[in-house]
Amino acid sequence: MRAGERSPDVVVAHRHSLRDYSAGLAMDDPHRTARLLTRRGAMALGARTVLASGMAGSFSSLLTAQPASATAGDIGAYLSFMDMISSRLVDRWSEVRGAYHPTVGGYSTLVNARMLQVHANAAAVGHSGPSRNDARALSLVSVLLASPSPWRTVGDSFTERDKMFHIPGWTESLNEPQAAMDKAVDPQVAEALSAAWRVAATLGMDAQTAQTIVEHVSSCARGSFFRYPSIRLNQLNWNCALYALDCELTGSPELLRQDYRSQMLRFTAHATRPQVAGDTPNLGAGWHFSYLPNWPPNVAFNLDAAEYANETIDAVRHYDQALAAGMEPLPSWSVGVLRSWAWRVLYGYWTHAGYLNWDTGLGSRRRYIGKVFALAQQGLLAIARTPTVWHASTMSAHARWFFDRGLELYERWAEEDPNGLAPAVQFGDRAHPQSEDSQTLFAARMASNAAQAIALGLGSVKAQPPPPVYSFDPDTQRLAVSTPSYSTAILVHNHDGVPYGGIDLCRLFDGRQHPVGSTGGEGVANFIVRVRDRHGHTVLDSQMGQYASMSVTATASDGSLRVTTPRSEPYPDLPYAGPIHSVMAVGQLAKEGNSIETRHEFHSQRIDLHWGITLAPGGEWELALPSYGKQAEFLFDLSGELLKLSEATQGPELQQVKRVFAKSAQGTYEIEPFGRRPLATLSVVRVPTGSGASVPGPTLTIKGHPVSKAHRVDLSLRLRVL
Repeated sequence: MRAGERSPDVVVAHRHSLRDYSAGLAMDDPHRTARLLTRRGAMALGARTVLASGMAGSFSSLLTAQPASATAGDIGAYLSFMDMISSRLVDRWSEVRGAYHPTVGGYSTLVNARMLQVHANAAAVGHSGPSRNDARALSLVSVLLASPSPWRTVGDSFTERDKMFHIPGWTESLNEPQAAMDKAVDPQVAEALSAAWRVAATLGMDAQTAQTIVEHVSSCARGSFFRYPSIRLNQLNWNCALYALDCELTGSPELLRQDYRSQMLRFTAHATRPQVAGDTPNLGAGWHFSYLPNWPPNVAFNLDAAEYANETIDAVRHYDQALAAGMEPLPSWSVGVLRSWAWRVLYGYWTHAGYLNWDTGLGSRRRYIGKVFALAQQGLLAIARTPTVWHASTMSAHARWFFDRGLELYERWAEEDPNGLAPAVQFGDRAHPQSEDSQTLFAARMASNAAQAIALGLGSVKAQPPPPVYSFDPDTQRLAVSTPSYSTAILVHNHDGVPYGGIDLCRLFDGRQHPVGSTGGEGVANFIVRVRDRHGHTVLDSQMGQYASMSVTATASDGSLRVTTPRSEPYPDLPYAGPIHSVMAVGQLAKEGNSIETRHEFHSQRIDLHWGITLAPGGEWELALPSYGKQAEFLFDLSGELLKLSEATQGPELQQVKRVFAKSAQGTYEIEPFGRRPLATLSVVRVPTGSGASVPGPTLTIKGHPVSKAHRVDLSLRLRVL
């Protein structure tokens, strides 16, 4: 604990009145010895479902074929998904090493841990498809238990320079004893080994190996690196996962009763107030995630982190197990924090296509990277299976919907890629290139997510598509919107963490996560209004978030309104997020006698975009509408006649145009002017490289005619994603 920190056990009452959480579950005997079978494992073996080895069909087709009521049979789609990836990784198996490639380097431990989890969970339900391979499972157990790598029990001066070095624990590499260590490696390996331990008899595992699994996992969980009060930043989920596995494998409830409860109390106590004055609460005013709580609030890293929020909320998954182990329930204010946070995570970070509506202060180092997206899915699994954090029971059905769509999305990407695996980075983003090994880890994590869904009983949850959803954070003024037809966002204050910002859309995807507008760029690579002075200098644009503010009005399905402004109450019981009928964002910014006002209305199948632009004498304005991909093109509907406009060619007047189609490789959006049309000319321009967008296409500009005196222009466009 740093000097000046308040003891995490000294907590203050949460300012909101929240429902009490009641619990009356039986307490485990704290003195039970290590065992080879638990009640959970025995039940899994006893309730094994034997499935035909000839299972065929895509993940999406199997989902479509599921019965209307959720049953154990709903795991068929997950097994099919596991089989698909296992089949495509078959050539990465090394008989010599007894492991999957990469068998060396920084991804080798995690790839093989994830594939062990796949094989073990396939065995647990009696599956007989490609994902079931008992011999490989046993081989991977031996590889992951091997010392001095990846299992490490001694250190030297070299390791002292590794900020996450700890013993005992697992390194990132199967073959390098002095490879880096990370707080996320140990729990993922421990989860895989525990999955194999649960089916020890089925795999033919000898008693000594099973006992070694128990000893390794328990000694890691009980090492000082993971015991309370130790934590890496605020990512308590990794510690908590080890506490839960230790209890399952050894029968001792100590870590769940004590360390788990203390970690959860500390996180929730400092969710809304920092541990040290000048630092940042774990969660922002709209319940968004702070990556560096020991830094000031306005640094780039604390903008938000959709990926880390979803990873970290996995800690709630162990709450019921902790209660069953005899843990004293968390106080009502603490559970209330978790409920509010879970609501914001579910409805503020996910699109109807099953992908992250992704803003992160870590920028391109995390955004659109496949292996990171795969880790984020664990948040959906945790929310779906933890009733304690539900504001409404439909959260479970919605979480499963988002999760299933994510697997479907991966399958589609894999089918489109020549090597049969989804690319390591999505949407052609080259800002932070990834290796082939990263692509393999992405595949292995997705397969193990499906395996984990089976183990957690997700098949008993009937998926339900959510209506349109939104979230708004009053501090950063981030608005995220997702409907079955499209997903988008506006981010007013970006903390200089990403290239985009301001009061206009910062990305646009269709309902299947095809990019159709910007993926997050700056300048004309994104939606932007520019105001220039009489000399042609830009004096104001709608991406200048530092001069801007925005308010949001959400309309519920019953017609009720919820208005949120930058001054709205922080940390409301029910976040400014959730299912909606529609939502309207009103933004404004002004500088040097010029101003831009926006009123963007988001409906299920369209976005009505409105701009009010006030110009100083001699000023002119220009609106940019982006596209995606080098082959993208703009088609103009001139009263039924479609015209393609080439770059650097002056196009028609706005008053002549009925509609414009921005046609990208895999999707299209339509723009239809309505209301009074200002005098303006359309043209198509090339987007310069280094714009921050993944693969920017050409941009359509609508340029107003210059005026000699102060003037206001109003422009309305209806946008539909087709």
